[in-house]
Amino acid sequence: MSRSTAGIVIIGVLYVLVTWRRLLLQPMIPMDGNMIRLFYPAWIVGKKLLTEGFYFLWDPYRNMGQPFLADLQNQALYPLRFLSPFLSYLDYERITVVFHVLLASVPAFLLGKKLVKDDLSALLAGLAMGFNGFFLARVTLPYHFATMAWAPAALLALHSRRPLLLGLVLALQGMAGFPPFIMLTGLALVVFSFLSDHRRETWICFLKGAFLMLGLTAVQWLPFLEMLGQSGRPLLLPSREALEYSLHPLELLRPLFLPSFVLAFLAPVTESDPAIIGFYVGPFLLGLFLWGAWRGGKREKVLAAMTLLAFVLALGRYNMFYRHLPFVTFFRYPAHWLLLSTIGLAFVGASGLKAVGKKRWRYGLLGLLALDLLVATFPRNTAWADLVFFSQAPLRLPGLDRIPEQSRVYHTSRFTNRIHQWKVKTGEDWLFIKGSLVPSVGVAYGIEEAASYEILTSRRHWAFLDRLDKAPLTSPLFDYAGVSRIISLTPEGLSKPMPTGEDVEVHKNKDFKPKAFMDSGRLCKVLEKKPGLVIVEAEGPGKLVLSESFAPGWRVTVDDRDQAVEIFEEAFLSVSLPAGSHRVRFRYLPASFILGLILSLLTALFVVGEGVKSRHATFKKCRMSRLDPFTC
Repeated sequence: MSRSTAGIVIIGVLYVLVTWRRLLLQPMIPMDGNMIRLFYPAWIVGKKLLTEGFYFLWDPYRNMGQPFLADLQNQALYPLRFLSPFLSYLDYERITVVFHVLLASVPAFLLGKKLVKDDLSALLAGLAMGFNGFFLARVTLPYHFATMAWAPAALLALHSRRPLLLGLVLALQGMAGFPPFIMLTGLALVVFSFLSDHRRETWICFLKGAFLMLGLTAVQWLPFLEMLGQSGRPLLLPSREALEYSLHPLELLRPLFLPSFVLAFLAPVTESDPAIIGFYVGPFLLGLFLWGAWRGGKREKVLAAMTLLAFVLALGRYNMFYRHLPFVTFFRYPAHWLLLSTIGLAFVGASGLKAVGKKRWRYGLLGLLALDLLVATFPRNTAWADLVFFSQAPLRLPGLDRIPEQSRVYHTSRFTNRIHQWKVKTGEDWLFIKGSLVPSVGVAYGIEEAASYEILTSRRHWAFLDRLDKAPLTSPLFDYAGVSRIISLTPEGLSKPMPTGEDVEVHKNKDFKPKAFMDSGRLCKVLEKKPGLVIVEAEGPGKLVLSESFAPGWRVTVDDRDQAVEIFEEAFLSVSLPAGSHRVRFRYLPASFILGLILSLLTALFVVGEGVKSRHATFKKCRMSRLDPFTC
């Protein structure tokens, strides 16, 4: 290792430690509503499924049961997920953050060296990709954070024209779980393919890599498409939803022109989620970007145009044409377009630094940029919590302290509809969120839910929840769903910026039914229960009901004979039984998973075969050239 390379490594390690000092040294975990309501419960569920030894097809804890593997944001097949049974959440966060910071910065540095051919400028590209404000703001949305981190590696593989590597990188990015960033990475790959000096070979590499990615991830993407087809989310969203979290013009201009130490003292322009709209560029990177665009060639000018276009698209409803673009409502939040801006800023800025004539000026500008990004790390609106806050069971509100086992809680719509309007500011506010078991907080502490925080909830489940919400508290629908606690807010609580425990109403339902029951009142006993597998012994005649949400892929056998799955109350699995005692087996194994698994295995075999073939050809070439095959 050369002296300059060793210096870069040492500086990089120190920079990571200082940037993430709270996580790595104190120790604290970055936290917001996304983390505590979405990712942390999903992580706990995944850890349970791994620990129980039955892997990842079905989640019995949320929404009266729902697919787990098919929901991409669960990161069910992401390699780091397999570490969760052996780690605390704090250690998992540490490994995840450090890995993805290096994943974003090191390939960006290597690609910068290939494009700009200057170590100092390449170091700027690495800093700009691994420590920019947009990337750091997404740390409380780990599937956003992980998906974005793979973009520089994909660009490096494309530039090297290695389709097998590109396919593998894109597959891992797909498993990271956030489709909008996957699509935006694809757009960046298209732009870089157009700019390549070897355009034909690069386009072929891009197409091969894309097809390999689809094959390798078919085991997850096919179930995902099936889940998406069953969900209440339309493929093209209404404009109101698609334009949510558009970037206000001042939210765009401030982080572009104001240094971080000034920006930290300014109040937010809007009340938008900082994890979505948060980004920082600053005058130093912006200045180098503009200089690189001015002094650079075709590549810099095209990337600069891509960057500026992405900034304009990120404005969303604040520009006149966004809502009229075809297919732009495929994903929510125009602020996502900032991913393309960060890519352009990093590599055009690297060219701008190289174009600075004097070396001492280049060192000075790079130092100012590094210091500016460091100060911008985690503005005041980012909350931090220790591991105890996450791992310790909540101090539940009255009425929620003794929830019966094998039962569910249900929050009414007037409760859940107000959550996103709450002004969470103090530690007491966060304790209230835990204590009231806000969906899906309770899942992280062993409490099952009838209505969870889920983006792809099925249309059938939404319809049943609508019936629950309109039903009186004595309705048998709550009994069938196994709901023992119904949680709502008082009229006073609905009008408060942040309610308290006194504003929560809890109704206890003592007549809730077990997870498996006979509608005729006959005996029913659960012999075995695992996620996606339930074996029941029941006495007929009558209808045996399993209070798990119906989804395509459930199969049932009665005394080892296939039987048609029926739907009870338009929501739950059931099967009709004749007279006598019967052994009934419910199993979740969708055809989309089986087909996807076959395609993924065949693709993996092809990749391995092509890799061995390529390596053999390299060894043969080296022997003919009389070179050491291990250094060739």
